[in-house]
Amino acid sequence: MKLGFLGLGMMGMPIVENILAKGESELYFFARRAEVIQKTNALGGKQVKSLKELGKTCDIIFVLLGNGEQCVDALTDGTLSDSGTGCFADLKRSLLEPETDGVADRYFVLGDFQSYVHAKLQVNGDYLRSPMAFARKCWLNMCSAGVFSADRTIEEYANEIWRIDPVELPEYAENE
Repeated sequence: MKLGFLGLGMMGMPIVENILAKGESELYFFARRAEVIQKTNALGGKQVKSLKELGKTCDIIFVLLGNGEQCVDALTDGTLSDSGTGCFADLKRSLLEPETDGVADRYFVLGDFQSYVHAKLQVNGDYLRSPMAFARKCWLNMCSAGVFSADRTIEEYANEIWRIDPVELPEYAENE
C-alpha cells in the first residue's frame, strides 16, 4: 500500500518512523523543511515535489497538521490549491472574520479542532495496526447505530447554535 503524509512535525514524524521501521508500506511525503526532508529520506521515505503528485501517487493520504491555524494557513498560503476558485479564502474568512452579526467560526470548527485531531490520529493508528480489525470495527459500528442520531443532532443545533424554534407541519394522508 502506498501511504502519503502531509505534516511531519511532532505528530507525523513518529507515525512515519513506525511505518518505515515495519517496512510493510511504501511511504511518500510532502514537506518543505530541509531537516524533515533529509530525515524522512534517510528513513526510507520518498519525497514528492507537490501535493498533486502526492495525491496521484498514494492510496491513502494522512494530513497531520497540528492545529487549526496550520490548516487555515495551508488552505491559503499555496500549500493546498483551490485551483483559483477562491473557495479556500472564503473558508478562511468564515473561520476568522466576524459576519454581519459579529460571529466568526459559527460552527466552532477551530474550537473543536484539537479534539478532532486527537480522534483522527487514534483512528489512523487503529487502521495502520490492523486494517481488518478496523474494517470489522467500522462494520459493527454501522450495524449497531440503531436509530439514526441526526434527528437529535439537528435538534441540538437548532436549540443551542441556531436558536430557532421547530415548525409544525400539517398532517397529511400517506395515500395522497
